Amino acid sequence: MRWRALIYIAIALIIIVAFLPESLGGVVGYYYVVSGSMEPFIPVGSLILTHPPWLKPPSIGDVVVYSSENLGLIAHRLVGMEDGEYVIEADVGGYSEKVWPGKVIGVAVLIIPLVGWVGIAASAIQALPVVISILLIASFIPGRPSRPLYPLSAGLSLLPILLPLNPGLMFLGPYSRYFYTALFLSGSLTAWYADLKSYAPQWVVELTLTVVAVTSIMVVRLPWT
Repeated sequence: MRWRALIYIAIALIIIVAFLPESLGGVVGYYYVVSGSMEPFIPVGSLILTHPPWLKPPSIGDVVVYSSENLGLIAHRLVGMEDGEYVIEADVGGYSEKVWPGKVIGVAVLIIPLVGWVGIAASAIQALPVVISILLIASFIPGRPSRPLYPLSAGLSLLPILLPLNPGLMFLGPYSRYFYTALFLSGSLTAWYADLKSYAPQWVVELTLTVVAVTSIMVVRLPWT
């Protein structure tokens, strides 16, 4: 029984060490995917587990997590070496850049689809005060709830060009902020037009406006975060 207990303890310690996050002194990095630059190999919403380069030196073909000067923290594929630098590319879109080896902070060892959505959803917590304010304002203004949501949703759609974006969402480089603003603003205008022409039920319009408002907040770094 004593040996069996020791075996169980040893197995538990191995599991803990194998999955303990770097932030707690372990060797595993946890990153969730918010863009489709590596699909279909890494779908949006995937969780990437990495080991540091000193533990798993990157090889050609590996997916590495690195600090990009253009995109922030990103996960792309190592495709070659030039002049002492890694050549790293996205599987989709043709984006490529050279990166000093010291910029690589992790090499993917396990990719789990869907699980990363937990982390993406958790990032909405920073927007919670603003979301509550939006809903409260909408509830106190007389008339249909969607009416105050129109200017609120459209106004918040401008946040991506007014505030810094979360680094992992800058898949179009400096043009990303314009893409998100155009996307969210068009969503607000589409909902308004659908309501005006009675093309959609009222609850669909209000849900769309709220989603646009919340998503506009989620893609930027708010001053208090």
